[in-house]
Amino acid sequence: MSQTSRQLVRPGFLLALLIAFGFLLIIGGLLPPLGGSKKAKLPQIIGNLKQIDLAKGIWASDHAATNGVAVSESNLVGYLRPRPGSTGLVASVDGEVYAPNVIGAPPEARLERPIGPRFPNGTLVRWSTNAGCEIRLPNQQGGANGWQPLYSGTNRISPSAVPRRSP
Repeated sequence: MSQTSRQLVRPGFLLALLIAFGFLLIIGGLLPPLGGSKKAKLPQIIGNLKQIDLAKGIWASDHAATNGVAVSESNLVGYLRPRPGSTGLVASVDGEVYAPNVIGAPPEARLERPIGPRFPNGTLVRWSTNAGCEIRLPNQQGGANGWQPLYSGTNRISPSAVPRRSP
């Protein structure tokens, strides 16, 4: 049997294949940063709100605070450990402004810049441990409170809305 029939794959082919995969990995890693990252910003904002809500809960527990007690950013800084260079409680994703609110009220973020066509400037994002995420768009037509609800992350039905069976 000859030596060439035993060799199924040439070493040069394997080397070329490895180089091609290397180029694909490099190109795949460079394209998102060069093309302007289109990562979803809303989940990052909701994550920041969750951190603020958790810090509020720990602060309230440490200080025996109940509903209605005002919490300032300076109270929560020690519980959040903001990143170097961030100006607020958490690092801003796209220029939004965070408000911790009082104990018992969910923290919220107001968008200062639009996030795509769906979330215009002024959109309000709230996170509540009980109700989940709530997004309110600025109501262009006016309205009772100037807001129109877009999404609530809860699927809970109030007890009064549950259909009852007759006995």
